[in-house]
Amino acid sequence: MLAQNDGRSRKDSLRNVIATTEGKDKLLAYRLLTNIYFVESARDDLKMDTLLALYREHDDEALRQESFLTQGMIRTNILSAYANRNENDKVIELAPQFLAYIAKQEIWSYYYSIYRTYLTAYIRKGAYNEAIEGARRMYDEAKERDHNDGKGMALYVMSTVYGKMSRYEEEERTISESIDMLKTDKTLLWLTTMAYYRWCNVLIELKRYDEALQQAYEFEKLNYLYEEESKTKQPTT
Repeated sequence: MLAQNDGRSRKDSLRNVIATTEGKDKLLAYRLLTNIYFVESARDDLKMDTLLALYREHDDEALRQESFLTQGMIRTNILSAYANRNENDKVIELAPQFLAYIAKQEIWSYYYSIYRTYLTAYIRKGAYNEAIEGARRMYDEAKERDHNDGKGMALYVMSTVYGKMSRYEEEERTISESIDMLKTDKTLLWLTTMAYYRWCNVLIELKRYDEALQQAYEFEKLNYLYEEESKTKQPTT
C-alpha cells in the first residue's frame, strides 16, 4: 500500500510540474512520468491508454519547443511500449510513418533504433524473409549516409534472423561485422555487449572454442566498461 501511495504521489507531483512549468523542465517532467507508465503498461490496458495519451501531449509540447530530438525519443518509446506487450502488428503498422518523420528531421540515432524495433517485430512473428530484406535495406540506407551505427544495427538484425534459422556460419559472419561497426561508438555499448554475447555463443555452437574464449575476454572487458558508463551491474559479466 505504501509503495502504491508513493507511486501515486510521484505521478501527481510530475503532473503538477507539467501544469506549472515551461521549457526543458516541462519536457523532463513528461519524460519521467511516461517512464513510470511505460513500466506499468506492459500488462495493463488502462495504463497503456494513459501512456499513449501522455506521449501525444509530450509530442505536441516537443513540437511546440522545436525539440525534434525529443520527438525521436517519443516515437522510439511508443514502439518499445507496443513491443513490450508483444503487439508486433502495431509496431509494423506505425514504424514506417515514424521512420519517414524522423528521416525528415534527420534524427538518425533514433531512426536506426526505430528501424531495429520494426524489423524485430517481423522476427517475432516468424517472418524471417521480411526481416532479412528489411535489414538489407536498412544497411544500404546507412551505407549511403556513411552511418556505421545504422550498418551495425542492420547487421545485428541479420545475425538474429540467421540464428533463428540455425544458419550459424552466416550468423557468426554478420555478428562479427556488426561488432566492428558498433564497438567504436560509446553510446551503443548496450548493443555491442549484446552482440559480443551472441558472438561467443555462436562460436561455441560452431565448436570454435579457442575463438570463443578469446572473444569472451573481450566481452568481459567491454561489459566492465559498460558498467562504468551506465552505473549498473551487468549479470553477463
